[in-house]
Amino acid sequence: MDHWNITIPQNATYELAVGVTKVSASIETVMDLTGYTCRSSIKKNFTDTKIYATMSCENTLDISGSIELTIPASVTKTLKPGSYYYDVLIITGSKQTRILYGVASVIPYVTE
Repeated sequence: MDHWNITIPQNATYELAVGVTKVSASIETVMDLTGYTCRSSIKKNFTDTKIYATMSCENTLDISGSIELTIPASVTKTLKPGSYYYDVLIITGSKQTRILYGVASVIPYVTE
């Protein structure tokens, strides 16, 4: 699980590529994500019930161990500038693993 702060530009498509690895016998290898799904939430605080945005990862979970997370511009435009919290889970069967979390800073846009 990695802590990683991100910056999301308001009114622009946000994309983040994440490589997932696993360690076995002190050897780090790419994790095969075939058959996994993922979920993410962006909230103002950890106990908030309102989800302000999600990052989609459709069609990117495969043997490469890479996840392409995306928030469309139509969603980033609705986020108010400021700090939020986010995390990303990968799921297989009943097992959920949080692979990434941190602060998501939304910065305002100038050009429309």
